[in-house]
Amino acid sequence: MDWTSIILALTTILGGCGWIWDRKRHTQEVAALRKDNAAKDMELAQSYVSEWKNNIAEPLQREVKGLRRDVKKLTHAIQQANNCEHSDDCPVLEQLRHDKTNNNTEQPYAD
Repeated sequence: MDWTSIILALTTILGGCGWIWDRKRHTQEVAALRKDNAAKDMELAQSYVSEWKNNIAEPLQREVKGLRRDVKKLTHAIQQANNCEHSDDCPVLEQLRHDKTNNNTEQPYAD
C-alpha cells in the first residue's frame, strides 16, 4: 500500500464520520425546533382562547344575564297587569292574548 491509498482511505473514513456526526446534529436541531414550535403553538392557542373569552364570551354572558333580568321584570309586570282593574281594556294584555291564541306563528313586532 502506498501513502496515497492510505490518505485516501483515511479521508473517506473521516468524511463519512463527519457526515454521520453532522446528520445527528441536524436531527437534534430539528427535534429542538419542533419542540419550540409546539410550545409556541400552545402559547398562541392560549392567547386566542383568552382573546375570545375577553372579546366574545364574557360580553355575551353579561348580555344574556341582562336579558334574563329584563325578561324576569317583564314577566313580573305582566303578572301584575292581570290584577289591574283596567286589565279587560289593556291593549298590551290584549296583544299578548292574541299572540297566545295564534301560537306565536306570526311575528307582529319588527326587530
